[in-house]
Amino acid sequence: LLIGELLRFFGIFMLIATTTGWNCDDFWAADIPDPRNPCPYNFLDYMSKRRFNAILRELRLIDRERPPFLNKSWEVRQMVAEWNANMALQFIVGWIVFLDESMSIWTNRWTCPGWVF
Repeated sequence: LLIGELLRFFGIFMLIATTTGWNCDDFWAADIPDPRNPCPYNFLDYMSKRRFNAILRELRLIDRERPPFLNKSWEVRQMVAEWNANMALQFIVGWIVFLDESMSIWTNRWTCPGWVF
């Protein structure tokens, strides 16, 4: 696996994550399955679907083994613990909070509370 191929994989993965309403197969379709609602991206020129699935199958975010008991969230526990440890080191709470007014439109909330707890 070369670095360029890995970067293409992550770019394709992020572009797929920004869309809704299409099946993963639609992004590699040779023809347009639904002309009234065409898929916005076609990745045939960048990476084959078989190679994308092979990389996705082998990609791991953890280095722990599956626990012997049933736990549906075991795969994310290590990532959450690492995130929390990093935030404890990096994030410093300030006494001034800045509000970006454009977020009010995006979240459809037109009021701002006077205090932040």
